[in-house]
Amino acid sequence: MTVLVDALIAARDARAPLVELHPHLPETVEAAYRLQSEHAARLAARSDARRAGWKLGATSPETQKLLGFDAPFWGPILSDAVFESPARLRREDLFVCAVEAEITLRLADDMPARPGGWTPQAAEAAVAGAHVSLEIPDSRLAAAAPMDSRAVIADLGSAGALVLGPEIADWRAMDLAALKGRILDGRGRVLAEGRGAAALGGPLRALAWFADARAAAGDPLRAGDLVATGAFAAPILGRAGTTLIGDFGRAGTVELTLE
Repeated sequence: MTVLVDALIAARDARAPLVELHPHLPETVEAAYRLQSEHAARLAARSDARRAGWKLGATSPETQKLLGFDAPFWGPILSDAVFESPARLRREDLFVCAVEAEITLRLADDMPARPGGWTPQAAEAAVAGAHVSLEIPDSRLAAAAPMDSRAVIADLGSAGALVLGPEIADWRAMDLAALKGRILDGRGRVLAEGRGAAALGGPLRALAWFADARAAAGDPLRAGDLVATGAFAAPILGRAGTTLIGDFGRAGTVELTLE
């Protein structure tokens, strides 16, 4: 067990964001991912959960600059943090409660290292299904704490929850990079909008990048994994007493109510 993971779990339990970081930060990003694995394993053991998949973060240059990353990052999503639409979550169970419109892919096959790397076309062949979704990044780090990529990674890559809409029936016939996604409030007002290309050029390009990264890290993606492939647009902040709808046009909708 490590001091930083202890502190992050204590912050979660106390509902008090962690402010002091630097005395316990790992020296490298690789070490931060090892802490992430420990963090996820300890949470899973407490709740009898399993790793259901992954979320990608900082998938646009703008977000990377904001967070101080020079590349995208990832975080594990546990099975007890995956919900089917329409979902109802308690706002008080979350710290930041950002909400992003994303495409989540469900893998049919393992994605081990591949000569020359994964292409979007090869990645598509490894996918069983695609879902419209709302990803809820969350952070046990206080807003006043200095932003540090190593801390974000250790804090599960800001993983909070994932709300899955229905599987898109004809997703292979769609251009997911060109697909438009919006977040609407309960009155139909547009709060955020963008296209799939905002996340590393599109969901399948994002998956190909991630498959290469996981294979290089020695823990390839596995059949059955969910991969939330990155935000279509800047996140919004969820507030108690509101309903948010992810509207992806003919690809479908996904709904979240925060109580």
